[in-house]
Amino acid sequence: MTKELKYSLIMTLYKNDKLSYFKDSIESIFDQTIPPSEIVIIQDGPVSEDVDSFCTKLKKSKKIPFNIVRLEENKGHGFACNVAVKNACNELIGKMDADDIAVKDRFEKQLGLFKEDKELTICSGSIAEFENEITNIISYRKVPLKHDDIKKFLRKRSPFNHPAVMYKKSAVISVGGYPEIRRAEDYYLWVKLLAEGYKAANLEETLVYFRASEDSFARKKSYSNVVDGVKSRWFAYRKGVTSLTDFLIASSGFLLVFIIPKSLVKLFYNKVLR
Repeated sequence: MTKELKYSLIMTLYKNDKLSYFKDSIESIFDQTIPPSEIVIIQDGPVSEDVDSFCTKLKKSKKIPFNIVRLEENKGHGFACNVAVKNACNELIGKMDADDIAVKDRFEKQLGLFKEDKELTICSGSIAEFENEITNIISYRKVPLKHDDIKKFLRKRSPFNHPAVMYKKSAVISVGGYPEIRRAEDYYLWVKLLAEGYKAANLEETLVYFRASEDSFARKKSYSNVVDGVKSRWFAYRKGVTSLTDFLIASSGFLLVFIIPKSLVKLFYNKVLR
């Protein structure tokens, strides 16, 4: 049975994370048809007092064991994810953001894929992006389902939804984990895994409700997002998983987002890239 498989859930917290969103996220994990055997939470630098207090309460939870790791200073998402992976007890690791909401049977579906295919290393699924209320869906980000299609999609964009991903700890560690940067760290990891021949798959179903905000779109226009995005595509080219043409097209996309007015960024992502 699928329930025989155990998995760890990892999350990272930052100073701007809101307690109400974090609580909604945790509650969606408690409601899972197959909950994790542990939850590893990395506080990437100081967080708000109410969020920190809630983490302390979670450590006393009788539902699921919590491992709370507090970093003294903010090191960035890549660094925090590596700490989380290393602290996870299980081979299978589910990733989730602290302000998103998981579909009730998200992990049951993903565990089913890993049970069916012993060679599978990484999988995610579709996400539904919403604003304010979970019923206010503004877009869906769908991903390719089969391994070969995933490799092709990687040439243009990320073939996985990071907040909905599940992967094997040993594979992530074997390729050196996430790069310790603040943007595009997930794309680097996907490139490394696929370049090494690890098998991938995705589910067609929506697995996560992703909380979108004006800040998230604004961050896409940041200079650091453009620089790290272009560097990640150059890395993919050097690893031999994309062509020079792919690099130039993807880099042009990052530059376009940087140049166009902020008011058009949201429209570009929701209407063109979704």
